[in-house]
Amino acid sequence: MIEKYQPSNGTEGEAFFESWCSHCQRDRAMSKGLAIDECGDDDLCDILGRTMALDVDETGYPEEWQYDDNGRPCCTAFVPAGDPVPERPPAHG
Repeated sequence: MIEKYQPSNGTEGEAFFESWCSHCQRDRAMSKGLAIDECGDDDLCDILGRTMALDVDETGYPEEWQYDDNGRPCCTAFVPAGDPVPERPPAHG
């Protein structure tokens, strides 16, 4: 079973962002230091946005933020900055 991760405070969140988001191609505002108002929708990570808007127990909180097999928080959707972001499969429903 996946154990979702949510930082317990702002300091922990900043450390997670520095370790993952600031080096990830999915959010160019974080990885390239772009201002949010200079970014298009494709430049911002929806995973990051949902973690800010939702509690870990709410429907829609991203499963991508979780604990790895060693109990460390990680983002399973991480794409190294500069690499192409894989296309997401279309939503079914």
